[in-house]
Amino acid sequence: SHGPPPGGPPPGDPHAAHYQAHYGSYGAPPYGHPGYGQPPPGYGQPPHGYGPPPPGYGPPPGGYPPHMAPPGRGPSPRRDRDRGARGGDRRDRDKGRGPAGEKGGKGDSRKNNRDGGGKGGRKGDDRSAPPSGGSAEPKTRVQQWLNVRPEWSACWLEGIDPPRRLATTPNVTMLVLTNPKVKNSGSEDFGFVLAHSRLGNKKKDREKECAKDLVTLLDALPLDDAKAWCQLPDAAAKQEVESADMERLTAAVQSKVPKTTVELPEPLACVMVSGASYDGRPSSNGAEPDVALLDRLDPGFGELFREARRVSGLVRKQWSLAMVTVRKEGAVQPFILGVGLATDRASARARAFHSAELRAQVLTEAMYVKVVGETKAPTETAPQATPAPAP
Repeated sequence: SHGPPPGGPPPGDPHAAHYQAHYGSYGAPPYGHPGYGQPPPGYGQPPHGYGPPPPGYGPPPGGYPPHMAPPGRGPSPRRDRDRGARGGDRRDRDKGRGPAGEKGGKGDSRKNNRDGGGKGGRKGDDRSAPPSGGSAEPKTRVQQWLNVRPEWSACWLEGIDPPRRLATTPNVTMLVLTNPKVKNSGSEDFGFVLAHSRLGNKKKDREKECAKDLVTLLDALPLDDAKAWCQLPDAAAKQEVESADMERLTAAVQSKVPKTTVELPEPLACVMVSGASYDGRPSSNGAEPDVALLDRLDPGFGELFREARRVSGLVRKQWSLAMVTVRKEGAVQPFILGVGLATDRASARARAFHSAELRAQVLTEAMYVKVVGETKAPTETAPQATPAPAP
């Protein structure tokens, strides 16, 4: 049954007597009836046991476990398989641990770099061997060498040949690695290793070829030996290379690598139009590597070269690149034994011969093969029999 509507008509209402006669005996609805809120005024206090619920929840009844957070995701065969294919969880890789607890993740590589045994580095103080690991891309390998040997510097040199060519379209690229601390008889001298390319008109292709040739030399030469570096002769040394000098050098080379010919071709000429640091860092003395190199090879040229670059000009001075080559019969490319770079032909030849004499002392058959590769012996074709004349 339902009780009277809450409140009812006011006392002065003409229907109050009718309302009281029909609904006055119903009384208040029981407490807790669904759909009703707090009783209207006049209903009095609720019976014992009622009232608003206490704030929060109390402890669970006996026999129930304590409240716990919802459980996480359980193991998944598919997720575990994909994680293993990626080389372990990302958090494990960041900690330097792979799926089997092995070191070598991203977090561990930074530590290895600091210790000298990470990417492109070597453990300990042994820096005579080439950097191990890392990328096989030639430009990246050159950068690894520079990271291992901070006293070294490298630069690009761009030239034009012939000089009538536009300076904005160079076709000669040189990559020069310099070492100002070559230990030679107790003193520190300047040494360099040079690679050059004139293949094609694309600068990117020439740079790639230079980096490839330079890395091949760096991996083969004993760089802790001063004789492996190209060096400048004394100022009092003679500037002319005679045939007797070449015969003496040929004999020294053939005693190390038999069946070879040693040549000093005519130097290659070009005009320098631009230069840049290999990795953007200055040389050990704080100067720009390309300017410092050119100024050492020809005193005074570096300042002119810097000023010409500032005003987008050109130093109209021809450079000569001389090379002493060693070649076996049937070899596709020669072994560059010595390099000389100067602003006159005679000086370039003398510098190339001086560097070749030094490097010939450390030349070995294995070094030659590592740079040039195996040379296939020429095959002799059997003479063909001539047909008999027709009767």
